[in-house]
Amino acid sequence: MTGNRRWILAAVALVLLGGPAACRRDRRAEVEQAVRTYLERLVAAYAASDETLVDPLVGDEQGRKLVGLIGVKTDTGIALQAKLLELSFVKVEGRGDEWMAETKEQWAYRDVDLKTRQQVGEPSADSYAVRYTFARKDGKLILERVEFTEPPQVGRKTTPIMMDSRKAHGLPPAEGSAPPVPGPAPSAPGR
Repeated sequence: MTGNRRWILAAVALVLLGGPAACRRDRRAEVEQAVRTYLERLVAAYAASDETLVDPLVGDEQGRKLVGLIGVKTDTGIALQAKLLELSFVKVEGRGDEWMAETKEQWAYRDVDLKTRQQVGEPSADSYAVRYTFARKDGKLILERVEFTEPPQVGRKTTPIMMDSRKAHGLPPAEGSAPPVPGPAPSAPGR
């Protein structure tokens, strides 16, 4: 075998062996960016009381959930101002057209009156471990599910909205729990 042929075969082998790993790196970056974009739009949607800002990024089920979560705040005259303080990716993996990212997140929240834009209630500093599941549709990653992988750590102890705090986090009510009363009800956007 001549030197040129060996070089060509070595280059082809390198491309073939490096190709799948490069593809996984590209997909990982795409999934991580999809999470970041979703969170940026989610913050904007809560602040504007406008769930349509995230519509293009989410599937039907997640979209309905956000209509409800943002709508509850809007219906009570409150908007949520949120700031993502820290985001780290724990795991990103894919199977076929479905991709999953697990994150650790640190957030700061405060509710504001829709009319005055003044803070209502106490602020909160929260920590979440979250799993985002995406499906590829029409060439784009669409968020299908958001779920906690660990119980959320919520800083504030009261909120101006009357609701069951476990339900606000997508969890079932505690056994033997009483109907919600004003006070203990933290917010978890998009969950």
